[in-house]
Amino acid sequence: MTLAFRVAWVAENFEQLDQTDEFHPLYANPRRQGAGRVDNPSQYATLYLARSGAAACGEVFGDLQPIPASALVHRGRADVTRCLIRVHLPDTLTLIDYDDAAVLQERGVRPSDVVRRDREATQQLALGDFLRRRQSGARGVAWWSYHHPAWRPLALWSDELDDDRWFADVHAEQVEPLTLDHPELVVAAATLRRDLEPDS
Repeated sequence: MTLAFRVAWVAENFEQLDQTDEFHPLYANPRRQGAGRVDNPSQYATLYLARSGAAACGEVFGDLQPIPASALVHRGRADVTRCLIRVHLPDTLTLIDYDDAAVLQERGVRPSDVVRRDREATQQLALGDFLRRRQSGARGVAWWSYHHPAWRPLALWSDELDDDRWFADVHAEQVEPLTLDHPELVVAAATLRRDLEPDS
């Protein structure tokens, strides 16, 4: 198995939830997607992950300065908190690497086209690769982070929208509530030069 990480809202009773239930560690609902870098919710659900815990934190909180403690607490649900989730991916999982110059050249794309925040362009790029997934065998894409080039975000796409078990071979191994002193959040904040702000 290959490890990946994500940050998401998770309910205290998540072990009693199905993957398609809101606040499950692997919940991804295409009806609430569309603004993400490689979203195409009319075609697939997207599960966003990262290769490290710090990268997962950085992708979620990178636009905040400071990162407040309130960002870790759900405003409407006392039993829901932001968590760092360690995820097992199948070793056979194939991703298209948008950090590979040959891959980009084949698609007529420059590295800057991927990393800059042009959602329409990256969504179209991902849609093309999704539609060719039968030939390539790919289950998603990877790229280098806008926030920090050493970080490697990745996204898995579901195969079909009419199948409730979109990510049946992906498993949440460990779920840790995030606090301002969580080591991975501390590393992410230091890397991005963000302050961590406790509740006043």
